[in-house]
Amino acid sequence: MIKPCPPHPSATPSRLAALLAASLLALAPSIDAAEATAEGHTVRLLLVPVQEAKLSSPVAARIERIPLQESESFHRGQILVEFDCAVPRAELQKARAELSAAEKTHVANTKLQALSSISQLEVAVSAANRDKARAELALNQARVAQCQIRAPFDGRLVERLAHPHETVAIAQPLLEILDDASLKTELIVPSRWVTWLKPGTPFSALIDETGQQYPAKVTAIGARVDPASQSLKVTGQIQGSHPELLAGMSGVAQFDTPPQRP
Repeated sequence: MIKPCPPHPSATPSRLAALLAASLLALAPSIDAAEATAEGHTVRLLLVPVQEAKLSSPVAARIERIPLQESESFHRGQILVEFDCAVPRAELQKARAELSAAEKTHVANTKLQALSSISQLEVAVSAANRDKARAELALNQARVAQCQIRAPFDGRLVERLAHPHETVAIAQPLLEILDDASLKTELIVPSRWVTWLKPGTPFSALIDETGQQYPAKVTAIGARVDPASQSLKVTGQIQGSHPELLAGMSGVAQFDTPPQRP
């Protein structure tokens, strides 16, 4: 039979109490840090562009020019891609000539009808031919307009997915662009925050890559709570202009302690 070891002579009740108190004091910082992580109001965030797009080819043609290199800036309406459109432009000239001829024929037929020298049917046919020529002209104008891709917004070129002198197919991806003038933040917060988190709520964004804090505010609250994780998607907006910030950077969003509910 194993006998329990007798207590050490120095292990008096008062000494045991002192040792327990010292142990709790040593553990206190780690306990407080764990509680701050679990109960605090700090979550991870990601910077994403307000607008981004992947531009595809509207025509099957050979690329003549892509004036921008990756990471270069552009303005809305600036040409991003030009195609070799010699054939569509020639067809456009042909359509203009055919419309001119159809319009002159119809005018002449109208004058002849006033002199009772032509039937009403011939006048109607010439009017239909004129309208058809107008439609052909509009069609060819639309085709020529597709020979250039213009920027839909101010931004920067992220990636070139095709190169000059390549022949591309319709809907083939060509460029990836984004608007980096203003960046929004995406956060996943506990669903219980919905009781105090509202659009307009301010927070501080500490970005890992820059090591700096930026003022921000909540702009939108997600429409659905994820029942599995009991979390909610929140969108925010970095305030002011900060050229050093780039889409894809991440960091921490720090919210002030919310007001206590009565």
